[in-house]
Amino acid sequence: MMVPEWGHILLQLNPIIAIIPATLAAYLTYLLGKRKSDREERFQEINYWKNVAEEERKRRTEAEDELAELRQVLQNEKAKTNKENGKHG
Repeated sequence: MMVPEWGHILLQLNPIIAIIPATLAAYLTYLLGKRKSDREERFQEINYWKNVAEEERKRRTEAEDELAELRQVLQNEKAKTNKENGKHG
């Protein structure tokens, strides 16, 4: 009955045995890096849309302020016109 020489087999398989954990570690590092870059990409997209929304809010506020000024001018002109028509009428 022949008993395999485990020591000899392990020595021959040693390079392969060492590659397995290194490959697994490299793959896991790759996955973590990919997940991190995906997360960073999502954050960049969220920040982009937050900036777009902020710019639109500023534009809307400026437009509302300008509209309020124009309404005030129009109201003053109407009052002035009504006052003048009332004096001459």
